[in-house]
Amino acid sequence: MPASEVAASPAPSTVVGARALLVEDNDINQMVAREILEGFGLVVEIAGDGRAAVELLRANPTRCTLVLMDLQMPEMDGFEATRIIREELGLDLPIIAMTAHALADERQHCLASGMNDHVAKPIDPPTLLTVLARWLPPRGDAGASPNETVAATDLPAALPGVDLPAVLRRLSGNRELLLKMLRHFGQQWSGAHASIHLALSAGDLQQARQTVHTLRGVASNLSMSNIVAAAGALEQALKREESHAIERCLEMLAAALTPVLAGLERLPPASPLAVDVGPLDHPRLERQLSDLAQLLLQQDMRAEACFAEFRECLGAGEWAYAMARLEQQLDRLDFAAAGITLGEVAELLGMAALDR
Repeated sequence: MPASEVAASPAPSTVVGARALLVEDNDINQMVAREILEGFGLVVEIAGDGRAAVELLRANPTRCTLVLMDLQMPEMDGFEATRIIREELGLDLPIIAMTAHALADERQHCLASGMNDHVAKPIDPPTLLTVLARWLPPRGDAGASPNETVAATDLPAALPGVDLPAVLRRLSGNRELLLKMLRHFGQQWSGAHASIHLALSAGDLQQARQTVHTLRGVASNLSMSNIVAAAGALEQALKREESHAIERCLEMLAAALTPVLAGLERLPPASPLAVDVGPLDHPRLERQLSDLAQLLLQQDMRAEACFAEFRECLGAGEWAYAMARLEQQLDRLDFAAAGITLGEVAELLGMAALDR
């Protein structure tokens, strides 16, 4: 089944409404996986690393019915998190490994560590749906409906170095989300070459390897094949610690990044702030502000839609600068900073301090 048809096809009743814990440290990868999973009708919660996932499950062992586990993460990797979930917490819920390497020996390593199955990144929606249906228990009802595709008119017809049709298939046609992800990639990785070079100059090969590995995964999710190939070559050179090869591959990566970043710089900016809407509806604003604060605490992507509604209701005023900063923080998926800024907006509105 083509990936573009997945969202239009009914997901099995075992999948729709199931609660998934997505354990992934990279924000763009989180966005892609969440879009796919919610498109299937799952309820998704995100943990930024293995340690956070373990603590969530320790506090509430029944909070989810399935875990999607990245392998390489800071603080605690997927293998150690799985060991603790199995041995210390004693949980037997399905754990599906997500990795950039689709090698047989890595699959065996995942299974031996206590994981139930394995899917490769970038995620292929039909494959993931098959795996989910294989491991999720039967449900008595279909639950929530999958998300509808969102359209956007600002996405260009083509971008250098980006296979737009391929990444749109992966996102089930969600052009608005793709536009946001591309803007975020441009902001996050504009200094990638300098960061890697700085780490190498300091002799920190581990940091350089981690940066390159993360970049390769993100670029793969966004169908940036030239960056993926260059980053993969550099990652191998770093593993072998071959100085001449590292230098050559770093130049290749810079050459692959340059046209992509230049194209992303020409993307239209995010929508401007709303104009003044007249007298404020304080009860409604307080409810929206409280909802938004909760979504930011949960690092829930629905915060963006909530913010848009809040901004429309709020209109222009002395809080305009803080609201613009809050929008930028949400575009970067910096939920912690956005929560602080939201507190500033609350103070400007004369509302009670947020309980964070």
